Amino acid sequence: VAIVKRLSREFVELAVRVQLPLATPVPLFHMEKSKKKIYFEALKCILFLSASLHMIILFMFLFTGGGLGSINYFKLTGIDLLLPSIMAYKYIDIISLIFTAILYLIILKIIKKKSG
Repeated sequence: VAIVKRLSREFVELAVRVQLPLATPVPLFHMEKSKKKIYFEALKCILFLSASLHMIILFMFLFTGGGLGSINYFKLTGIDLLLPSIMAYKYIDIISLIFTAILYLIILKIIKKKSG
């Protein structure tokens, strides 16, 4: 605990020295649109990076003998926590792949429609 407090204090001191804003005094919904965009872009990037890394690890596990269940969409998204009985189906991994492909095609169609 003492180490965490010391590191926190040192971080705050460093942030003050380099004039790093530790908190935004204005709530996010009152910010200018351009500033909001920067925060959301950073959030999108970290989410995409994390998801990509997660998928790379899962595919490596799949190809080293982890089985098709390692890329089950229902487990990846946590749907199995809300509906635990869904995992009892015999062909749930194949159903998951089909569901993922359909979802991909729907999203692709929406994107194509938006882009003209």
